[in-house]
Amino acid sequence: MTWALKLKVSTLNCKKVYETGKDGIKAINVNTTDRIIEITQDTSKFDQIVIPFDTMKYFTYETDTHSLI
Repeated sequence: MTWALKLKVSTLNCKKVYETGKDGIKAINVNTTDRIIEITQDTSKFDQIVIPFDTMKYFTYETDTHSLI
């Protein structure tokens, strides 16, 4: 499990950038064990976005110690 500061995701339908502290995003968790990305936000009716690895073409993320973007 890795906590990311910034995440770039590309799926079949869209490309999106999530960044902690912007647009109500509180936390981004890259969970390699369960093969999902969990995005916690505070300004939506839905408090958490879950993106399975299988639905993504690619993703990159940035942490406070190591940048993959």
